[in-house]
Amino acid sequence: MSHVKRTIAHTLTAMALFAVMPAVASANEIALTFKNGSVTIRGDFVGFHNNAYLVATAAGHINVPAKHITCEGQDCIVILSSNAN
Repeated sequence: MSHVKRTIAHTLTAMALFAVMPAVASANEIALTFKNGSVTIRGDFVGFHNNAYLVATAAGHINVPAKHITCEGQDCIVILSSNAN
């Protein structure tokens, strides 16, 4: 299974869990929303490595590639690109 497919599978698992959980904000909570708007993952920011966010969620740690999402929260990383779009 490719890295992107594993990431999507983990995301869908987390989404199912988040659908039944109340929203609780914390100092380092971030919200990662896929660019197509289909899924938002909320959790505590753990780190950023290899252009991916590592987020601690109720489902465990989830690694989400930054190129697939937008990030909201104080701990979001500003990604600079040399590509002009």
